[in-house]
Amino acid sequence: SVFKWEDRKGWRVLLEAFLGEFTNEDSVGLYILTNAYHTSDDFDDKIASFVSQTPSLADRLSSKTLPRVQVLPSGIPTRHMPCLYHS
Repeated sequence: SVFKWEDRKGWRVLLEAFLGEFTNEDSVGLYILTNAYHTSDDFDDKIASFVSQTPSLADRLSSKTLPRVQVLPSGIPTRHMPCLYHS
């Protein structure tokens, strides 16, 4: 997923849907390409905080069954962008 990290872009909806649907036993991963526009860039902390504060996900966090979510570094060259969409 490629988006600007802000509430109106629905990152919480994306994470809750993805993390609620898949487990670490599924052959999937969510890769997020974003930048810190007018916000801090501690995306991993923001994701962990969201998960721990979301009742439907908090139990799965402690049991370590959540699927892989990775925030990619900004600055990926445009020519590499198609690779993000190739499955």
